[in-house]
Amino acid sequence: VFLVIVLILIASINKVFLNPITELSKKMNQMSIEKLPEEIEIERRDEIGTIYSAFNRMVKNLKKSRYKVTEVESLYKLLFENAKDAIFFMDKEKFIDVNPAGIELFGCKREDIIGKSPADFSPSIQPDGRDSKKKAKEKISLALSGIPQIFEWLHRRKNGEDIYTEVSLNRILFKGKIILLAIVRDITKWKKSKDKLMESERKFRSVVENAEEGLIMIGDNYRITYVNKKLCEITGYSEEEIIGRDFRGLLAGKSKKLVAERYRLRRKGKKIPVRYEIQVLRKDREVRDCSMSVSVIETERGEKLSVGVLLDITEKRKLERELFLSQRLESIGRLTGSIAHDFNNILTTISGYAELSLDAMEKDNPTRADIEEIQKATSNAASLTQKLLAFSRKQIMKPLTINLNNVIEELDKMLQRVIGDDIEFLTFLNENLWNIYVDPSSLEQVIMNLVVNARDAMPEGGKLIIETANIELTEKYVKKRHPVAMPGDYVMLSISDTGVGIPEDIKEHIFEPFFTTKEEGKGTGLGLSTVYGIVKQSGGFIWCYSEVGQGTTFKVYIPRAKGKKEKIKREDKGKFYIGGTETILIAEDNDEVRGSISRILMNYGYKVYEAKDGEEALGIAEEFKGKIDLIISDIIMPKMNGMKVAEGVKEHYPEVKVLYISGYTDNIITQKGILKPGINFLQKPFTTSLLLRKVREVLES
Repeated sequence: VFLVIVLILIASINKVFLNPITELSKKMNQMSIEKLPEEIEIERRDEIGTIYSAFNRMVKNLKKSRYKVTEVESLYKLLFENAKDAIFFMDKEKFIDVNPAGIELFGCKREDIIGKSPADFSPSIQPDGRDSKKKAKEKISLALSGIPQIFEWLHRRKNGEDIYTEVSLNRILFKGKIILLAIVRDITKWKKSKDKLMESERKFRSVVENAEEGLIMIGDNYRITYVNKKLCEITGYSEEEIIGRDFRGLLAGKSKKLVAERYRLRRKGKKIPVRYEIQVLRKDREVRDCSMSVSVIETERGEKLSVGVLLDITEKRKLERELFLSQRLESIGRLTGSIAHDFNNILTTISGYAELSLDAMEKDNPTRADIEEIQKATSNAASLTQKLLAFSRKQIMKPLTINLNNVIEELDKMLQRVIGDDIEFLTFLNENLWNIYVDPSSLEQVIMNLVVNARDAMPEGGKLIIETANIELTEKYVKKRHPVAMPGDYVMLSISDTGVGIPEDIKEHIFEPFFTTKEEGKGTGLGLSTVYGIVKQSGGFIWCYSEVGQGTTFKVYIPRAKGKKEKIKREDKGKFYIGGTETILIAEDNDEVRGSISRILMNYGYKVYEAKDGEEALGIAEEFKGKIDLIISDIIMPKMNGMKVAEGVKEHYPEVKVLYISGYTDNIITQKGILKPGINFLQKPFTTSLLLRKVREVLES
């Protein structure tokens, strides 16, 4: 009975407890996230029913969770498969998964990527010069250590094409394991556009920095915000010195007011000329002429900037002034040349007959003083004509190879008298001075004129300094400072004073003929123009440096001469009344000049034959039976010039000597104002003594 009771009890326990628990255990063993069991029907309200209810709730919750996980997985798969950026999963250095964009990026199949490393899809060297494998390992190591990496990388597709990418590399936890997530974006087009932009910017910057024009940007309150290299060169300031400065501080004279007014109007939107000329005051205090064009731009921040483009036109202005002066002198020269011949003929006649009258007159004759005044006036008129010919570069030069120091030393006593006692006179002469090839008397005239000008600039006294030096002018220096000059070796003559100085607006005109700032009657305006003409005709150039209240320096540059120094022959200006008995043929178209020369020569024993032109002179030479010793011929005559006359006469008398006379040569016997070799010449007007001396000199040569 006991056994039966036990068996019944066991059977009841199985039915009530063990069987439901066994069934629950089976369902739980069959359960997975992919396959969840059905809910258990609950027919009991005891503890087992409570367990079944809990199980059913768990199944319901798991089903809900499975739906959510499925949604996330679907979303992830959707993003992964359709992302435009390439997505790679990496286990250390190997790819373990890749999306379609990654496959397209590398241009190969999925199986070609899985198991490979980033270095397998890269050139051996990255654009920064580093090894791709080493650099990839470094980035991967840093990402695995928890430091996110964002960097640019050059990948290489299967077809060998290189592509620029931006890589974002981060570590993530996936199924309990740390792996790397790489998001790779193709930036090749952007990179090329950026490179083009950078190249364009580099070229633009190169153009701006190396432009021949200065570029300047000016912000509020005239503050300079940018300058290029050329602008620094124009002003003499470095970029660091000029940025932040007030632009007006770089201007000279009236330019400050002009720029300020136009800046104000331009900021108000007023229409004003975009191009105008200004004067820039350099760091070394030199003033440069500049052409400036200005425009206004607005930045992204709404800031208005004035952009100025400056072109240094100092050399251009110098050349223009030089050209203007040369053209003006040329015009006056043509006028002077056209009148010099006739005017000097008149002076020769007056001078000749005046001397003939004096020779025939007793010394105590009261009329003698009047005739001597006529001679003085004739001499002054002749000097004026010579000055006109000098500044227009039409005078005849007789250059020699000389040393400038010797000329200054010979003039020393005369200069002391001219300067006076209230001015300190100093000379600094280079002991090893090179020689120059110039007309000595013309050079003396240059020195005297400049010294007189310096003296007049110091009415209260001061200091006058004459210096000489050897100067080598390089092409770079000439181009920048003296564009009218030629590079080479020069001898420099410097004459400085501590006088009143010359204002800038006047300095531009000082070499112009008839320009003077002296009181009426105290200056002809020919002094400096004569100096200019002589220097130019000698192949040199002259520059003036001056500051008001400080003084003035004139610097004359004469080209170096290679030949040996020659001795300067000084003419005896005293009376020279030696005559002769030789036969002289005079060819002169001016009756008065011919008559006066003929009378003077006959008075001193010469046999004279006169011809009013070249044809008549040749006729006399053909018919004359004796010997003609000398031809005195005017150079410019109608029908035939003096050179042709001399050639014709020499056909009959090969040994005949020739003396040319003229008030203006018109380059017939000269080359660039210098007498051609073997030419004997006497400049009209001349005195009796000078004529007689020259005739004997030629006959005895």
